[in-house]
Amino acid sequence: MASHLLERVLLPPTSPLLLMTIGMTLVPFHHSTALILMLTGVACMYLCSTFGVADRLMYALQPYAPLTDTAIQCCDAQAIIVLGGKPHPLTQGTDDNPVSRFSIERVRYAAELHAATGLPILASGGRPDNEYASEAELMTEAFRDRYQTEVKWLEQDSCTTWDNATMSYALLGQQKIHRVLLVTHAWHMPRADYAFKQIGFEVIPAPTAFHQQSINRFAFEHWLPNAYAIMICRLALHEYLGLYWYRLKNRA
Repeated sequence: MASHLLERVLLPPTSPLLLMTIGMTLVPFHHSTALILMLTGVACMYLCSTFGVADRLMYALQPYAPLTDTAIQCCDAQAIIVLGGKPHPLTQGTDDNPVSRFSIERVRYAAELHAATGLPILASGGRPDNEYASEAELMTEAFRDRYQTEVKWLEQDSCTTWDNATMSYALLGQQKIHRVLLVTHAWHMPRADYAFKQIGFEVIPAPTAFHQQSINRFAFEHWLPNAYAIMICRLALHEYLGLYWYRLKNRA
């Protein structure tokens, strides 16, 4: 609960709004400081709401190239691990189709990898917000109903990417499975890859659903505020913050 609250405070749009609010509060006491805080808040809110910034943040999170058909056929992985995609306001499922868009994009690619390699699948994801069903359960249903693919292992207790790695290792390590194809979004892969390697896995990154940048980065509309750009920017900053936290925790 504390980590979720801290994340909401640090990430946009809360952090820029907080700066502006603090600035307005300080106007009667310290005019110059108040002005700096308000202008900083306005600037941050504007930048975070443009694709000019959001696309660049996302692009830097996608250093892993897509797997080629040759790489898939020649890989010596022992299993496929697919990570649940926690729903976001614009990606969550419905009552009739409860799997979030993030999760279904990962499930689709994992099913393709399974068809190409025959490797068993582990679906990893718990109930981070106390949902009625775990992400692993929902993904397993999607594998079976949409892609006629069976999941061999379910990890249903994780709430974070680090948990995904730790609890997946507890399941597969007993069976001496250490080298895995790791399936998640391209922009989530740096954090996932780091966590799984730190826990002890040998990871073959299998990124999917790459964020596509605008062809004309300097187009005027690329720098106009857009509500969707705020969500993209927030996702990217969440990844940077999470990766920094994992590295800091690992050094402690």
